[in-house]
Amino acid sequence: MIVIQWERIFIIFFLVYSSSFNNFINIGKINLKYFLFEIYLISNLIELFLLNTSFNGSGSLPKSKVFKAISYKKNINESFYEEILVNGYFMQIKFCKSCSIWRPPRASHCSVCDSCNMQFDHHCPWLGKCISLKNYRIFFLFLSLLTFFIMSILSIFFINSKKTYFMNNQYSFKLFCIELNPKSVYSKVVNTFFITSYILVLIFIISLIIFHLYLGFSGKTTSELLKFPSKNFWKWDIRKEFSRKFYELYNIGLCDKNYLKKKKILFEIPKI
Repeated sequence: MIVIQWERIFIIFFLVYSSSFNNFINIGKINLKYFLFEIYLISNLIELFLLNTSFNGSGSLPKSKVFKAISYKKNINESFYEEILVNGYFMQIKFCKSCSIWRPPRASHCSVCDSCNMQFDHHCPWLGKCISLKNYRIFFLFLSLLTFFIMSILSIFFINSKKTYFMNNQYSFKLFCIELNPKSVYSKVVNTFFITSYILVLIFIISLIIFHLYLGFSGKTTSELLKFPSKNFWKWDIRKEFSRKFYELYNIGLCDKNYLKKKKILFEIPKI
């Protein structure tokens, strides 16, 4: 079930394009046409990746419609768990009562979307979408472009500023603000508010990118890190982990993957 939060997507659209328009108004006398073109190009790419992340499938598993229609004859224990051996490690797979399927390893059920997702990372409240196997790389590209976009906006603010934040000989501080109209106090307050907001958002997004880079090198997802902080069933070496999670273009649909080999995972039912 795909749940699309239209109001949140519209808010992100508005914030990105209003920021671009604000820089277009505040361009001043400095020739920054190439900078504006770069910002509008990045803003369009951001919206493209935003729509791609929100509307494309996240790797959800289909629900079983047959299970509830017929009697299930296989004996299932009360906890609805089965232990299997994956690449030499014992782990449990769970039967999802909501989707009526046995969830494969690394899959998890999202209560908001009401579906099980392959390699589930987290449910993004800003996009209203599960971040899983199929849209994880697009989500990471979205964060990276958004970071570069905010840094470009801050650069234009700094270039167009007529007053800067500095310390004089008496070590007294002056408030940093962007002055578009020397006689307008309103413009100073508004631009100071925008700069403070941009910096706070930039710090949050950079922290999020660093966290996902750590997950990429460690071979875990956010869900696995919270559930199994001291265990890792899927870690390869660092180079392969980084390539698998962030570099392989066929995983985000940019080239055909039919001829590419998939990683073999050995499943064994332990003998009791």
